[in-house]
Amino acid sequence: KKYKDKLKVPIPEQLVVLVVSTLIVAISGVDVPKVKDIPEGLYSPKMPKFDDVGALVQPSLICTIITYILTVNVCKALGNNYGYEISADQEFVANGICALVGGITGSYLPSGSFSRSALVGEISGPDGTALHNLFSAIMIVIVLLFATPLLYHMPRAIMAAIIYAALKNMITFQTAKRLYKVSKVDFVLWLVAFVFTSLLGVTWGIIISITVSIMLLVKYQARPAARVLGVLKGTTDLCVDIKQFIEAHEIEGVKIFEFQAPLHFANKDHFESRLKKMEARCQWSKLYAVIIDCSSITGIDITCIKMLERLQARYTALNIELVFANWKGRDMRALLDASGLYDTIDPSRFYLDMASALLYTKKIVNDAKAKEINGDALGESVEMVPLTSNESVV
Repeated sequence: KKYKDKLKVPIPEQLVVLVVSTLIVAISGVDVPKVKDIPEGLYSPKMPKFDDVGALVQPSLICTIITYILTVNVCKALGNNYGYEISADQEFVANGICALVGGITGSYLPSGSFSRSALVGEISGPDGTALHNLFSAIMIVIVLLFATPLLYHMPRAIMAAIIYAALKNMITFQTAKRLYKVSKVDFVLWLVAFVFTSLLGVTWGIIISITVSIMLLVKYQARPAARVLGVLKGTTDLCVDIKQFIEAHEIEGVKIFEFQAPLHFANKDHFESRLKKMEARCQWSKLYAVIIDCSSITGIDITCIKMLERLQARYTALNIELVFANWKGRDMRALLDASGLYDTIDPSRFYLDMASALLYTKKIVNDAKAKEINGDALGESVEMVPLTSNESVV
């Protein structure tokens, strides 16, 4: 490596090692696993037979999906190494064209190859171009037509060593160390991909990695994060997680709940359970209002409408006002109108911003406390929640 960078003409050391090792094995006659006989000649182009199309549909679909995923992953790995962007659509078109041509020329199913791509990247570096494919094709034709007998004594161990030497540069353990420090979940995903790819091969490694990723995605969607918010000190409507910001304070009698995912059938029960847990931990003797921060709720399905109606009925029985802030109902108006949600929950309780929701709930708290003062025979004073002058209801 130290001398390679100083050479004006690059020397393909992998090819040199391959030729020298083949000569040594051929001359010495040492007994090692060899490539041995390789069929000579080229496949004559012809149209494929369509007799077994029905039986081949399912396996062909599976092979197509796997090879496409493999190709994109190879491209992304090289793109990360050499700093260029990848277009998955472009790779899809390229794979399709290669498959059509390969169908009449007897080629294998087109796919990206980690070993070959890593070897090309090792030889050409970041300045390499796709022109190497042309020379590779020419060399393959020449070898198949004239040179297959010369490959009889080629040792398989040397071929494996060359591929391993190229692949080791694509395995970055520094990335694993950084992931372990930043995110244990991402580190586990990296570890799963590395272990199963090493033991079972690239195809099974990708299949298992994608399966684990999908399982984690389902888990995050079914049990997303939920937080209790408070108003940050020095502001009137900036709400943050009270566990992360000690400067944040809660408004007496009001709980602000944030659910960090769209509402759907898989997480509606989790939504309800986290709300009930928040209510159970309420530090005040009386809870007057609950604000649902909808800034992360970008969608809602029909199964959650009944859940919201049930929630409204329970809060009505407890004399608790249910309010929605940062509401994105404009994007779901057709569903919400057809579902009749606005018949159960007053549309005026849905606010487009947090400031308006806070102003309304503070008014609710003050009105409730005023009634308690008027109805208290002893006339004990009750501290009111101050309303700031710069808040306005939308």
